[in-house]
Amino acid sequence: LIWRTTDGGSSTWADIFGGGTSILGASGNCDSVLGYYVSSGTSITISVATVGDEPIFETVSYVVLRNVNSSQPIDVTPTSVINEDGDNFAPDPPAITTVTADCLIIVLFAQDDADNTGMTPPSGYTKIHSYTDSISDPTHYLAYKYLTSATTENPSAFGNWTSSSRLDRMHTITLALRPA
Repeated sequence: LIWRTTDGGSSTWADIFGGGTSILGASGNCDSVLGYYVSSGTSITISVATVGDEPIFETVSYVVLRNVNSSQPIDVTPTSVINEDGDNFAPDPPAITTVTADCLIIVLFAQDDADNTGMTPPSGYTKIHSYTDSISDPTHYLAYKYLTSATTENPSAFGNWTSSSRLDRMHTITLALRPA
């Protein structure tokens, strides 16, 4: 699973990566692309499609997952919630209704020009990863939860939210991955 966020770059997978499969693009002044590569071996090469005209402030997160359905890993089409500039509410990932039992639910968060790596995941979720390089780079935060049955999952808002004085745009995504 690969997620890339920039200050003002492309939100189209093919503009950024060569190969792989796009899941979702979210745009605004915090532009992200979410996608995946499937590997049947012990390593994988990820190629960048374009370089040079993209902004220098970016965050890229890679997560390696096993036991995910390799022919149809995405259970249902995810959506993104975009909070506009000036919105002081904690990020609240959108609900998702799975059609397959035993899905892995992943919530993703991005915010431009702010460090919110100290947040806590939604209730019942376990943190995978959080990262920002500096106040000028986007923050990424990922967390997961297993669902034992096909149902609607509506994650709570992230905790320990610190609103930034810049109040830059942020977005959250809820993703359901099918088991192998």
